[in-house]
Order: sequence, then structure tokens, then C-alpha cells
Amino acid sequence: MNDYIGRLQLHNIFEESPVGVVITDPHGIIEYVNQTFCNTTGYPKNELIGKNPNLLKSGIHSSDYYKKMWDTLLSGQPWKDVFCNKKKNGELYWEQQYIYPLKNSHNIIEHFISLKIDITTQKQYEEQLVTTEHYLNSIIQALPVLLFIITPEGMIKKVMANDESLLYLSSQYILNRNLREIFPNDMADYFMRFITQTLQSGVSQTLEYSLETQKGLRWFEARSGIINNKNETLVLITATDITERTIVEKQKQDLLKTKDKLFSIIAHDLKNPLHAIMALSEMLATQNHTPENVEEMAKMLYEAGKNAYELLENLLEWSLAQTGKISFNPQKLNVFELVDETIEILFN
Repeated sequence: MNDYIGRLQLHNIFEESPVGVVITDPHGIIEYVNQTFCNTTGYPKNELIGKNPNLLKSGIHSSDYYKKMWDTLLSGQPWKDVFCNKKKNGELYWEQQYIYPLKNSHNIIEHFISLKIDITTQKQYEEQLVTTEHYLNSIIQALPVLLFIITPEGMIKKVMANDESLLYLSSQYILNRNLREIFPNDMADYFMRFITQTLQSGVSQTLEYSLETQKGLRWFEARSGIINNKNETLVLITATDITERTIVEKQKQDLLKTKDKLFSIIAHDLKNPLHAIMALSEMLATQNHTPENVEEMAKMLYEAGKNAYELLENLLEWSLAQTGKISFNPQKLNVFELVDETIEILFN
């Protein structure tokens, strides 16, 4: 009587279990299935009892796979694996499967009991995650950016780079290392302040910095963000190589300085000979002069015009030199004459 009650209780446990239960004889013929397994597969019990479980075959697993499974079970060892089967309506589903040989007192296998957990939804989520991660990696690899995920303490948890030569050191070396193990103290402090400001403010921060990379000295613009996980808070940093932009901006600044200097020279140095020309011309036009005075003033006009012309030529050559367009053509000069001419321009 007690044995009957025990079997009845066990039967009720199997029937109420959220896990699919299948019991077969030593040859794999189904002797019992619970309602959960029927709900999962879509088969009623009367279509499963007396049948071989191979009616659920999905066609995904090879014959070698089944042979390995049966060799393991017939040797008396349990089998555990993620398995793909096919429902009655032809739909595929995934299950976590545990199969145990049940032996009698003579160590002979009398039954196999299989516990099956439907993990189709979990499998789909995992595949979606893998696909999403693949897309994300592909996007990051295609973009001209470096991506770092860093803990508040400065530990680098993830590195993604489409160009490893833009890194200070290889990704294999810096992964799972602290910033202070990688960079000199001043640079590590600089980056840690950036991370701390991001965490304290709770908003994205921007930072421009230069770094001697494997590709040489490069300029970067970094932006930060916060990743809130269940167990930890992380900082996401993307760094974009702005070296070319920085070079162009520097060239623009140099050109602006050159322009300002050029205007300063024109305004100051060219003004003197032009004033002389204007004054002498006015004197010639408004006053009566002897032939000797006219000749002398003409010489002075010539000298003033010559000085203005030479100054303009020098400015042109200087501007060409600033833009790298002047060719190297050395000539011999009389330094004494050059000094005398310069003094004359400055003090006349």
C-alpha cells in the first residue's frame, strides 16, 4: 500500500512539474510522458506512448551526434546537452535536456528518464544578442573611432579600434589594466579627472588631447558617457582622431598671423616712401623751382619710388617663403649697401 502511495505521489509530482518528463525502456521506446512535455511538443500522450523519441528529430543534429549520445547512455553515464527538436506542427524548438540511465539492483539499465526544459525563447534572445553585438562590432570597426569601457577606478574593461596603430599600446596589453599601469602619471591623472567629472556631473564630457601613438603623435577628441549596469557603473569613452583637422586649423592660424604681419609691414614701412613721393609731387606741382631743384627733386622721387618697389618685392618674396612656394636661389649681396638702404628707409 505504501509503495502504491509512493508511486502515486511520484506520478503527481511528474504531472505537475514545469519540466518535461519522458521515461523510456532500455531500447528507447516511450513508456511515459507528462503533460508539460505534451504541451511543449503539441503531441497528445496517446501519440507518444510506444513510439521512439526520434519522431521529434529536427534534422539539425548529425547521426554521429546521436551515436555519441547513445554510446554515453548505454555505458551507464548521463547525457546533458542543448538539443533542437521538432514539434508536431513542424516548428523547431530548443530544450535543455538531461537524460539519466535507471539501473536495477543488478546494475542493468531498465529505463531512461529524460528531463527537458524548453529554452527556445532564451535561445532566441541569445541569438539576438549575438547578432546585435556583431552589428555593433561591425559598426564600431567601420567608424574612425576608438572605444573604451572603463570602470570608475580606471580599469579598461573593453577596447574596440578599427585602427590599432592609433592606440598608445596594443589592445591586448591595455585590456583589463588600469590607466595608471599604462600611462605616465600626468597623463593618467588627466584621464582620471575626465572620468571623475563624467561620473560626478552625470552628463557627457568632451576632451581634446594629444598622444604619442604607435602611428606617431596624434590629436584626439574624446567624448564620455555613463553605462549603468545592475552591478556596476561604467564609463564609455569614444575617441576620434582629429589630427588632420588640428593641422588644418594650425595652418589657418599661421596664415592669419602671416596676414596680420603683412598688413603691419605695409601699414608701417611702405607708408614712409609713399609719403615722400606724395610730398615731393605736391611741391613740384604747386611751387616754382629752378632746373637744379627740379632735377634734385626728381632724383628724390626716383629713390622713394625705388624703395617702395623694392619693399613690395621683398614682401612678395617673404609671402612666398611663408607658403613654401619660393625656390632656393642664393645670390651675393653687399651687406654695407643693404644696411645703408635700410637706415635710409627708416630715418628718411
